[in-house]
This record gives sequence, structure tokens and C-alpha cells, in this order.
Amino acid sequence: MVPPETLAHLSCWDSYRKLLLDRGRPPRRIAQLDELATAVVRQLSDPQADRAVHRRGIVLGYPQAGITSDAIGIIAKAIDIGYRLIIVLSGPLEMLRRQLQVRLDEDLPAMPGIGAIIRLTDEEWDYGRLAGRLDGLQFERAVPEAPFNEGRNLARAPTRVVVMKKNLFVMRRLVSDLRTVRTPLEEVPALVIDTGTDEDSVGTSVAFAGHNALGTALGNLMEILPRAQYIGLTTRPLSSTVPNQDGTAAPFRADFVTSIPRPDGYFGLREVHQPAPRSNDLG
Repeated sequence: MVPPETLAHLSCWDSYRKLLLDRGRPPRRIAQLDELATAVVRQLSDPQADRAVHRRGIVLGYPQAGITSDAIGIIAKAIDIGYRLIIVLSGPLEMLRRQLQVRLDEDLPAMPGIGAIIRLTDEEWDYGRLAGRLDGLQFERAVPEAPFNEGRNLARAPTRVVVMKKNLFVMRRLVSDLRTVRTPLEEVPALVIDTGTDEDSVGTSVAFAGHNALGTALGNLMEILPRAQYIGLTTRPLSSTVPNQDGTAAPFRADFVTSIPRPDGYFGLREVHQPAPRSNDLG
């Protein structure tokens, strides 16, 4: 897992924190987000570890309670510690993917001193075959004699960000392009963060159900990236699954589960079903 000292200087997170403050986000909420993102990122495999290790986790949140902000906070800290390929999965609808892309573009800009962010998708376009632009996925070593995941290379390497909907053909395109990357993929620290688990089809759990084609495609994505970490954000823990290497469902076999604190003033099922006070006045 990520050692605590790796989280000492977090430029991308600091910029995101400042942006939230400028927007008037309550400091208490930002502090909770900081604590949550740190807790999640510390559970991931150290990007500079000699051995590539998959770790898979679930983050439990509340509906309509800023879970996208939580995802961006986690992404910011993951970039700061050296993850250089960020794959963000939305629900299966293009509208959901576009909304997520816009939020990431606005809240996670490349800031001076942090390093470049190369965006392989945009508001109008989901991930498509890069064809002649495959250099967008090439992870070049600034220090050729060292592996890409060595600190001197990670510090100088831009971060590739892909925002894609959970769609069989889109995921196959990315896997196909990754097979052409010159840098050994076992050296590329990658984070797959799934914000679309709640949109998975009931009874099929689109993410990783059985041996369905989409589950297999996501399993292939994890397999081709030996240093990839998976985080699923959900408000429905009973439907949460994480990917096996073969794409089969793996309910509750996560390496870690983290809960988002209940937001102050949140109105949810607890309030809806709370019984009304009973009067002792029998008259």
C-alpha cells in the first residue's frame, strides 16, 4: 500500500482544494473529502513498488450527495502520488459520460508545477481508436535506464485521463490501443475509477456480471494493466461487485471498503421513514 510519506506534498489536491474553497464549499466538507481521499489512496498499491499488484476497493456514498466531488478528490491525490493513467467510467449513457467529462475538465485542470494532463476524451467525444495519434498513449521515460514507474520518470511524466461510458465497444477500443503501447504496461500505474455502478442493469450488474461480454472487457482491461487499481463508487452496497481477472462477478471480494461520511443536513431514507413523535395525550 502507499506509504504515508508519499502523501506529504500533494500539488494537484491542493489546487482542487483551493478551487472548492473559492466556490464557497464549507471547510468542514472539504476536510471530510480530504480525509476520505487520503484513506482511499493509502489503500492503493504504491505506484513505485517493485512488484505490480492489483487492488480493488469500494467507496460507499449517499445518493445526490456530491459523490462526483469525492471521485475527483481521489483522482487528484492518485495523480499526486504517481498514477499516470486515469480511466474514469461513467454509466452507460452518453449524457452521463458528458456530464462527468465536463466536471473533470473544470475541476481538474493541468496547473503550473503539477505537470501536463493529456485528455484522450472530451465533452463531445467518448474514447475512439487513436489510430495515427497513438502517441497519446505512449508513456515515455525521461530516464531511459529506469522503469517508467520509478520516481524520476513519474515526476516528469504527464497523466493521461480517459472518461468513457461503460460500453463494450468503447472498452474494446481502449484495450486494443493499449496493446500497442511501447512502454511495458506492467510499469504503468493506472487507476480505474467506476462512477457508474448505480446505473448497472438490475439483475445483470453490467460492470462485471457472470461471463457477459462487458464484464469480460473490463476484466481484460484490468488484466492488460498489471499495475491497475479499481475503485467502484456506489450508493447501493448490495449490488457492488469488483472484477475478477476473467471478468466474472466478485461481490464483496474487495480488498478494502471505505464509507463516505453522512453529509451534514442530509435528507434521505432515514428521515423519510422516521416515525412521527407520538403524543401521550389520550384526551
